[in-house]
Amino acid sequence: MSKYFFCYNKNVSDHLKSKEINFITVAIDPNTKKWFSLYEITPEMQGALEEYKQLTTSNKWLNSEEKVRY
Repeated sequence: MSKYFFCYNKNVSDHLKSKEINFITVAIDPNTKKWFSLYEITPEMQGALEEYKQLTTSNKWLNSEEKVRY
């Protein structure tokens, strides 16, 4: 298992930053030419990722429910 997380999603990176989880570096992937932030995997970082998943899953469900009602 890798001890690093390559984050290519700015929303996820912003969420981690809001939880005071700092990246190691920001760089461009030489193959895809896309920006990423590199994080060390820690229990705190994993918890913040789980929280992000729950928040976005809840929002998707709420948005789909609102569409059904209208």
